[in-house]
Amino acid sequence: MNSYIKSVRNFYQFEGGENYEFAEKFCTVRHLEASRNAIVGMAREGFSHQGSLFRPHITLWFDLDLIIPESTIFSLVKSDKNVITGIYYTKRSAFPVISNEDKEGYLLTMTKYPFDIDFEVDFGAIGCMRIDVDVLKTLDAPYFSWQSLDKTRNYSEKDFYMRHHCKLMTEEVIFFKQIREKGHKVYVNPNLQCIHIGEKETGLQEYVNRYGG
Repeated sequence: MNSYIKSVRNFYQFEGGENYEFAEKFCTVRHLEASRNAIVGMAREGFSHQGSLFRPHITLWFDLDLIIPESTIFSLVKSDKNVITGIYYTKRSAFPVISNEDKEGYLLTMTKYPFDIDFEVDFGAIGCMRIDVDVLKTLDAPYFSWQSLDKTRNYSEKDFYMRHHCKLMTEEVIFFKQIREKGHKVYVNPNLQCIHIGEKETGLQEYVNRYGG
């Protein structure tokens, strides 16, 4: 585990500073958009492995820069919700990667949330998520696309993290918007806490220290 954390931290440090433009172009945005679209397609249509065709009923999504407890995986599999995520926190600011959309279309980060019950959100934490294939089959391609919700304004990813209140998030914005537009709900299980690996490990304790829980 220590060597894995070290390798992720090294990549995180590579993304910053003089390598930021290279990392943003080749390592952070478009490959996520393309790979996530491909995964949805495979889940919807089925895929072959060693001569057998697999047609999954659920999909589990985990980001590589997260430490995910084994119990979280089992909880996601056994959940009775067809779209549900765990929770983790941004690497620098330690605020939860969950948000709601206000009347003007701005994404409002939930710096406060209930700890004892599953709750509904507009945008969940895709890096620790379970979503049923039946839900994916109701969506229209492209499922993921890096874009602004307000075409007249051009915010970068850095602006989002600096402002915490803007009309651009990562490529899953239209994914979660479409899920809700198709009549499905997005839930968060606050008991499924993950650790985000950056220059240091950021988790529940850092969030509580900063926002008071």
